[in-house]
Amino acid sequence: DKKIIKIDSSKDLDLNSLIKKINEYGKPLIIGTDKKKIPNLISKFAAQFNAKVIAPKSDLLVKEKKKNTKDYKLNDHKRDALAAALYAYSKYERLFSKIDYHLKEFDKKIIEKVRELCVKDELNIALSLDLITKPEKVKEIKKIIHKKELKKDLIFLYDKIKKQEKTMNYLKKKQNKNENYIRKIKQRDKYLLKKINQLIPDEKAEELLNLREERIISLSNELKAKDENINYLQEEMNKLYGFFSEIGDNYLVKKLRNLGYEEL
Repeated sequence: DKKIIKIDSSKDLDLNSLIKKINEYGKPLIIGTDKKKIPNLISKFAAQFNAKVIAPKSDLLVKEKKKNTKDYKLNDHKRDALAAALYAYSKYERLFSKIDYHLKEFDKKIIEKVRELCVKDELNIALSLDLITKPEKVKEIKKIIHKKELKKDLIFLYDKIKKQEKTMNYLKKKQNKNENYIRKIKQRDKYLLKKINQLIPDEKAEELLNLREERIISLSNELKAKDENINYLQEEMNKLYGFFSEIGDNYLVKKLRNLGYEEL
């Protein structure tokens, strides 16, 4: 949450001492450095926690570090340490904000696990959340999640599934509204039929009821079309889930229309 817990620096700190010190505060997810070339100690430290190291494309300039830490009175070493941490956090601040916004109703532990999957495995929020909260639903995906050569395609396909689920939920919601509307129309018709029979000739009553009946038929046809659409989307989703379970050691390849150079 960009809340600074502690600022410290030491040239005499060895790897074990550093690990012990950091463990007092928690488990790091990202680690920053102000150097383009990642120092050996930082690489070893990150490996111990399986954390991601964020290094700048070029060494951070002193004036840049001073600007980013101007609200703190620090010596040069602590300033550099804080600047590196703030730089690393800035690369994921937007992602963390999105996670917090979309998962505000979830437990803090789930949010932390989603952050970890998004950062370490470079997954999107939806897939990360489902891996944590719906393990049975995505068990086939879990088997291939660490295959780097499949990850991009996996995320693309899973996004497609989530969009279809969203469309299905929308159609079902609209379908329920239409069903309720038809039910209300029929109930109202019963009431109107009694009133009409008392006030106007049978011919006029029949004409009004026919108009209502046409509306009901129209809505029923709309419901039927939505049912068919929902069934189609469900079949497509089942195919995609089945596809994940059959990938195994195979690879996804682009289908070419021909073997011409342009296609490559």
